[in-house]
Amino acid sequence: MKHLIISTLILLMTTSLWAQNDWEGTWEGNLNVGMQELRLVFHIKKGENNTWTALMDSPDQMAYDLKMDDVVIQKDKTISMSLKAAQAKFVGELSDDKQQINGEWIQGQSFPLELKKGKTKQLARPQEPQAPFPYSIEEVQYENKKAKIKLAGTLTIPEGNGKHPAVILISGSGPQDRDETILKHKPFWVLADYWTRNGFAVLRFDDRGVGSSEGDFSKATSADFATDVEAGFNFLKKHDRIDAKKIGLVGHSEGGMIAPMVASKNKGVAFIVLLAGPGVPGNELLIRQSHDIMKQQGLSDEAIEGTQKVTRKIYEAIIQDKKDELGVGDIVKMVRGDVEMLDEETRKAVGLSEGALRQTVSTVHSPWMRYFIRYQPQAYLKKVKCPVLAINGEKDLQVAATPNLEAIEAALKMAKNQQVKTVAIPNLNHLFQTAETGAVDEYVKIEETFSPVAMELVLDWMKKQ
Repeated sequence: MKHLIISTLILLMTTSLWAQNDWEGTWEGNLNVGMQELRLVFHIKKGENNTWTALMDSPDQMAYDLKMDDVVIQKDKTISMSLKAAQAKFVGELSDDKQQINGEWIQGQSFPLELKKGKTKQLARPQEPQAPFPYSIEEVQYENKKAKIKLAGTLTIPEGNGKHPAVILISGSGPQDRDETILKHKPFWVLADYWTRNGFAVLRFDDRGVGSSEGDFSKATSADFATDVEAGFNFLKKHDRIDAKKIGLVGHSEGGMIAPMVASKNKGVAFIVLLAGPGVPGNELLIRQSHDIMKQQGLSDEAIEGTQKVTRKIYEAIIQDKKDELGVGDIVKMVRGDVEMLDEETRKAVGLSEGALRQTVSTVHSPWMRYFIRYQPQAYLKKVKCPVLAINGEKDLQVAATPNLEAIEAALKMAKNQQVKTVAIPNLNHLFQTAETGAVDEYVKIEETFSPVAMELVLDWMKKQ
């Protein structure tokens, strides 16, 4: 998985057309929700046609650039914002000196939230592509007939006549836009720019229900996302500037499990590249992920063992519940005794405090997570016949390099696939950034978006195919 499972907050802002200087800018505040205090930052600006737009950051949750819906200000005095997915709402009033918004955050219950005018802090991202671009850029749309939805993306095509080889970029877990934007980084934009400059057309697309793509992300599983990739593959096959026999798939994290799902059924896929793709079963991957992250964060062996006893019991219950008959409350009851054996500090640190336990189980009980916990990568990898490159960063704490690469290679041997290469690259983390520790909280601090060493390694391999 690419990201930690984090709670999201959503804001709806109602605004009028005047007092632009009063409302535009960055607003910051601390939300005290009892068990913890979260920093919230809102970036408000005037958009086209006298409308307003807003982005929200929750730095403590490593969530950035969350796009707000329907921004409205009323009578130059009050503002309301809501994030529909989180069923949350903010209402506030601008102070007389125009430097503060006094309001409350409503999410189940009401919490005071004061926002003060602040300064926008820019994070350096030197690899982000800048115009002019020596290739053509097409904004495209195509249909997933099976799901009856339209998907939107960007296709970059190298200069020159004739047909070009192409790759489809497949994002990791969570609702991702076409650039796979995370923590102010745009890794898929960086990859598309580099590979298109070097001869490959690249299709990157918004996940269903994200950006300009239709569909409901919350109800979908990896199997559904695989049909979205198939729709993109069929679209490229018919494109007059794409070589239909040279279309490959490049998947990051969850995308690295979706690529084999598609390739195992579609013999027209020319090759697949797995960037930190899962090789071990989903439940095992999650157990190892939580262990490595807790260890890096300094939790004691006793706390880790106790926490993992809880998560193993939850995962096993979901695996055995083949008809999805267990509810959230049923699973909470099953693990409550084990949770109560953990000390309060550990419960808070791992999201198993009394207030958070039900929410944590609800997240694990989602359709996507149930599918992932039960997922067996070998079932698809052992049917993949096309060339495969699988790479990981040695400092990856979310998809551990050694067990996953070894499992991928073993499954492909079962397929008698002789065109397999696996590489663990030193000093790279899960996002393929050059890192010191691989810790998740390093991601936003690192200026590098994607290691040039990894990009070149993949490019050289793709050219050989």
